[in-house]
Amino acid sequence: MPLPNRTITFALAGAFILAIFWPLLHPPDTTVHRAVLKRQFQLLKAPSESRLIYLDEKPKLGRVLIGAYYQSSMSYDQLKHYYLPQLQRQGWALREDPGEADADRRITLCKGDYQADLEHAGERRNIGWSYSLTLSWGAQKRCPAGA
Repeated sequence: MPLPNRTITFALAGAFILAIFWPLLHPPDTTVHRAVLKRQFQLLKAPSESRLIYLDEKPKLGRVLIGAYYQSSMSYDQLKHYYLPQLQRQGWALREDPGEADADRRITLCKGDYQADLEHAGERRNIGWSYSLTLSWGAQKRCPAGA
């Protein structure tokens, strides 16, 4: 007995819908990535002249972000020379450094597909913080696995 066309159509439509929504129904497990980034973040020590303004943790569907926002009178170069050795000792590799041209400066480091960003507010100091340090996985994807 052959299957009715209606049954085949529903089966194909169901398979198509499942294929589209499967990543949303079964996202990557962020628990492991959150634990790794939290541990990495705890190993970093802020300069004594920095004051923590707020800590931001955003585990979301398929991505994790842990960021700290500080008030400090340290310059971009001072912050870079303070944090870069700490991050490199933990295995982070420098990926982007815009150099002196940017008023708002940021360096990006990678460790596998994890990303670390140190951003100096520069001229935007009236935003409530002077620099931020964020560690993320799956957020901006500047660090592909194996980078």
